[in-house]
Amino acid sequence: MLKEINENKKTLSLNRVLYLTVVIIIISSVILSGCFQSLQTQASEKIPAADQYAGTGSGVNDMKSASGNEKTTDSTIKIAEKDGQVEIISAFNTLVKNNAMPDELIKYIDSNLGSADAKTMTVLLEKLEYAQKTYQEIAMQYLFEGDGQQKLQEAFESEEELIVENINRLPDGVFKNDIIKMFEGGYKFVNLEGSYYPIINFEYLKKYSPYLNEEYNDYLDIRAVESNWVYSRDAGLAISWDELAERMINAEKYIVTYPSETPRKIETARLLLGYFAAYIYGQDNTPTRDWQTSIVYDEVIKSYENTIAENPQSAAVKILSDYLAELKKNNLILSDTLLNSLDKYLNRLIKKYLLDSYYMVSEQIKNIGYQSEHAAFGYAKLSEGKYYEEYDSATGLVITLSDFYDVGDLNDDGINDGVAIIIEEPGNDSVFYYLHVVYNSGYYIYDIGHSFLGDRIKINNLRIEGNRIYIDMTVHSQNDTKGFPTEEVTRIFELDGYDLVEI
Repeated sequence: MLKEINENKKTLSLNRVLYLTVVIIIISSVILSGCFQSLQTQASEKIPAADQYAGTGSGVNDMKSASGNEKTTDSTIKIAEKDGQVEIISAFNTLVKNNAMPDELIKYIDSNLGSADAKTMTVLLEKLEYAQKTYQEIAMQYLFEGDGQQKLQEAFESEEELIVENINRLPDGVFKNDIIKMFEGGYKFVNLEGSYYPIINFEYLKKYSPYLNEEYNDYLDIRAVESNWVYSRDAGLAISWDELAERMINAEKYIVTYPSETPRKIETARLLLGYFAAYIYGQDNTPTRDWQTSIVYDEVIKSYENTIAENPQSAAVKILSDYLAELKKNNLILSDTLLNSLDKYLNRLIKKYLLDSYYMVSEQIKNIGYQSEHAAFGYAKLSEGKYYEEYDSATGLVITLSDFYDVGDLNDDGINDGVAIIIEEPGNDSVFYYLHVVYNSGYYIYDIGHSFLGDRIKINNLRIEGNRIYIDMTVHSQNDTKGFPTEEVTRIFELDGYDLVEI
């Protein structure tokens, strides 16, 4: 069973980190049985309440306003003070604060369908999706512990068979109940390289369509197409070139129609850029060109031409048309030189729709994985800027995104990257500060390097100027005691290729 606790924090156990993101919007008030109960307990341990950060010296923004009320999102702020709407969100936030699981969030939303208006439903579903993302990762690790995969493979020959209607193929017991909880939490399962993975089932979430505005429904439609059948499997396309183009166009239409910067724009932009990149680069097992001759396949060229002819108003298609013209000048040969220059087309699409704006990059900085020598497996995935990992019943690792992060182009590719000060508190009274560089590859943002800044220091400012990173900080002089630095310094860093170096 998975509820045994391994005393070694580096051991792969569901009672350890599991690359866990820490987010306030997750729920754990429901008491589950057996193995999944230990999974839930672990998740709750990694999602500390706001006051658990108080007095740590981490510099994390206070989670409460001066009046003591919980801060609200922009979406919440815009909600009219209509009867019941504020109360619905307030009760939901209480669930959030008390850490129940996605199935309990869904039950709460379902119980308020007759009362919540469209703006309130937007707030609830935004928070639900954050919760689902976090528990998706937990559930994935759970399924790879013990014999979970074996049980699923013995009961279901394909992902088409692994549906809630066939749940009785699993023998009664803890594992069956856990899988039911995943279905009830809004997940489905896909089979990748012979193993089952849980993903958010956006088709299931479309049951809320009558209660949502057009913007959110269009978002659910786009996400449901992808969750119904993911476009990439086992390093190859799982759909046709024309289907890939159609998904790309629909994602672009959403961004054109709804340009406001929201979490939904971030997710749709990721899809748009992923589709566009796959369309022009191909994938390892579905290349656009013949490996021997480097000539682009006829079916790919025909798809390009059809997409261009059918979508004359699309900016993505205009960029694609320029790429096709360059290919034709090169006799349809996608040489290595040309292949290595394709970033310019992706970058044009990013800039066209401001997909590397401060909001778009900084919001992702709050929710990606960072290298950490203190975390299990050397990796900590933040959610809303927080991560927690229990060492034992008395101590644990707290990792937070500080108030200091910035966005700017660090490598002269024309696309904004990011930098962040990450604070790690490993439970021994130390408060370690690290500079992390977040590289923007176009459709994927990730941590590529970090540098230790000091223990119990003070950060005064962080900024990107040109391609350089400047940190104004107060550090310890020779006679200073820990926790009381007095020496003002400025450290300067830059990227050398993919390496972070101090100048």
